[in-house]
Amino acid sequence: MQSNFDRRRINGPEESFPPVYDHEEEAESSWKPGQSRQGRAAGDIRPIFLKAGLISQANGSAYIETEHTKIACAVYGPRQSKTTVYNENGRLNVEVKFAPFSCTRRRAPIRDAEDRSLAVQIQQALLPAVRLELLPKSTIDIFLTVIENDGIEGCIASGSVAASAALADAGIEMLGLVMACSASTVGEEIWLDPTAQEAQNASGSLIVAGMPALGTLTNVWQSGRLAPIRVLQGMEACQERPHISSSSYKLAGRSPRASQDSDDSLRELEYSEGPLLADGPISSRARSYSISGFDFQADLLPLTASLSEPDTHRGESHPKNLSLASGAWHNGFDETWWLNRLDAGIALIVGLQIGSGIFSSPGVVVANTHSVGASLVVWLAAGLLGWTGASSFAELGSSIPVNGGAQAYLQYAYGPLVAYLFAWTAIIALRPGGNAVISLIFAEYMNRLFFHTAKAEVSPDDIPQWAIKLTAVAAVLVVSVLCVATPNLGPRTAIVFTTVKVAALLSITILGIIQLARGRASTSLTEPLFAGSSTSPSSYALALYSGLWAFDGWDQANYVGGEMKNAEKNIPRAIHTSMIIVTLLFLLANLSYFVVLDKNTVGRSNTVALDFGRALFGPVGGVPFALMVAISCFGALNGASFTASRLIYAAGREGYLPAMFGRLNKRLGTPVNAMCLQVTLTLLFIVIGGGFRSLINFAVVASWAFYFITVLGLVVLRIKEPMLERPYKTWITTPLIFCAMTCGGCSGAVDRALKKAKADGQEIDSWDISLEKQEVIVKGAVPYDTVLEKIKKTGKEVRSGETVE
Repeated sequence: MQSNFDRRRINGPEESFPPVYDHEEEAESSWKPGQSRQGRAAGDIRPIFLKAGLISQANGSAYIETEHTKIACAVYGPRQSKTTVYNENGRLNVEVKFAPFSCTRRRAPIRDAEDRSLAVQIQQALLPAVRLELLPKSTIDIFLTVIENDGIEGCIASGSVAASAALADAGIEMLGLVMACSASTVGEEIWLDPTAQEAQNASGSLIVAGMPALGTLTNVWQSGRLAPIRVLQGMEACQERPHISSSSYKLAGRSPRASQDSDDSLRELEYSEGPLLADGPISSRARSYSISGFDFQADLLPLTASLSEPDTHRGESHPKNLSLASGAWHNGFDETWWLNRLDAGIALIVGLQIGSGIFSSPGVVVANTHSVGASLVVWLAAGLLGWTGASSFAELGSSIPVNGGAQAYLQYAYGPLVAYLFAWTAIIALRPGGNAVISLIFAEYMNRLFFHTAKAEVSPDDIPQWAIKLTAVAAVLVVSVLCVATPNLGPRTAIVFTTVKVAALLSITILGIIQLARGRASTSLTEPLFAGSSTSPSSYALALYSGLWAFDGWDQANYVGGEMKNAEKNIPRAIHTSMIIVTLLFLLANLSYFVVLDKNTVGRSNTVALDFGRALFGPVGGVPFALMVAISCFGALNGASFTASRLIYAAGREGYLPAMFGRLNKRLGTPVNAMCLQVTLTLLFIVIGGGFRSLINFAVVASWAFYFITVLGLVVLRIKEPMLERPYKTWITTPLIFCAMTCGGCSGAVDRALKKAKADGQEIDSWDISLEKQEVIVKGAVPYDTVLEKIKKTGKEVRSGETVE
């Protein structure tokens, strides 16, 4: 039995011979070394026929013919990869198969080394052109069948062109069509597009592939012996006359796969000659295009991946990582603060969670719980709830180690629409609302520092609300000007601001422990810890919101999962370690507050760190703490404004917002229009919003609603993709507990507001649902509508436990 027996065909007798073509004998006898090229000049290429859309069963197809080289290409996909290993970028599989009758020597039906070598070369030529970063965990299969072969050089060049046209026919987004050309050194001449006989008589051959639209090379392949000068000459010749030299093309429109059987619906490629790498600049801007126009599913949210925009003037690529969720914008400075180690990940999460919340939220927690013990339990519950969310995010981050955080996970679990809504929520509500809260904390500390430094009173009611809001507005405007004028200020000063706020927290903790060791604790610790605790579930829900606001930041390590080394193991370790550290620090800080201050003072204060210093060292003692908190808030506001403006800028570039927001100022090189929109939204929250405590509830409910959907996506992925590789896998009860507590907590404040409004016969308005109006506890028989009327007249915040007369 023959070793190359073809089970799909009947082989001829053993004594039979393959046919010998007349042109082969003529070619062998007609050309002699030293003679000039016969039939065409050294720089001429053979006539080319190319047509796309011929195979109706494939997603895309193309057929190319150059005299005796005939190749058919079919593209299938993109499809979900069968492998369980997650890959941030899609996979491109190329398989080349020779038909048994394609050569004078009959080819065996099985793939050999030559087939695999050709497939590797064609794959390398196509990889830089295909936008695989938009197709995570997907596979594109390219099958090329060589119907007639006239030299390996021609097969690689023609196969690369046919595969590129088939990818375009499939509607797969590409940076540009791939063109290729081959050249051989015969004697002292360089012959373009050599035949098999010409390549055999050559000392060496060269194949060059590239994208003419971008002026870039994608692959260079050499065989034989070529001197360096010959290599350069061959590359120059190929660049002057590529296999299909095309800088412009047209596609006949047709409905996708609707009328493929009709010749009128086939896509035609029109090509004209043009240099692959022309001298001088090709275009004033890079051209990135999709053959199919705009694919809604693929392009609805392309900012979740790292895009590369080639520079046509230098033929290089400068990465711009635009993450709509994280707001990161890498361009123009060295961001050495990006993570790559476990200790850096722990430091990042700890630094992000220790912010303005721990210096302002304790008053809101005590105001709702009414006891020291209950408030400490709320802080512990907030830490545990954040821990369950962090554990869930750890599984998502280890199984989907890409940049983007919650937005990337939402897109993977639910599709682009949910991720798109999250991005819009971040632009319109989350970022401006968070910036407004930070600016109000800064304003309260600065005003308390100005009004009460030399006074014994600690009540903040004497400070006009217009002064606090005016200071907050001024802070936002100053920070915005700094971000526009000095774009590198945020990354360069991040370490300074982080050091200041960590120093403030450690100082409070150490001083509280010293005071407790000296036996000078306040009366709040001498009475029963749970005396007078609130019995209202909605009050505890509102208290929990403030605790969660302080813990916010536990998900930040997942935003940079792609940059961390060994992300599958380091992300869970970083989150668990940092959550233990932060929870202990926050509990110790709150205990220190109660050691120095009584619970009523803490419950009335939005600037508890300043009151802590005043109680220890007198009126001037609060100055250092107030300055440290104000500086840390200013730094946080600077960083948040920086990323929020880049978030809007990225959305403007992708068309989610008007194009004017996606432009850089020519003189400053910063997104001034995006910054103006961000400032406008933030100022609206400051001026129209219900104050610091109200905005905390708004920001926490909005963000944790999406956290709930994201963690629920973990359960969805457990069902949809049970074989997905999960280096870290949390208990299934962890996301379920998180979802149950988050769903119940988010409904608590709204339910309480609706009941209050219904009891008083009021019309429901979005601005009526605020903490200041719903958390009033009146001593005495005072109607609720009277309280609301007093609030509207005076504009003051009525705080918990106060008597309204």
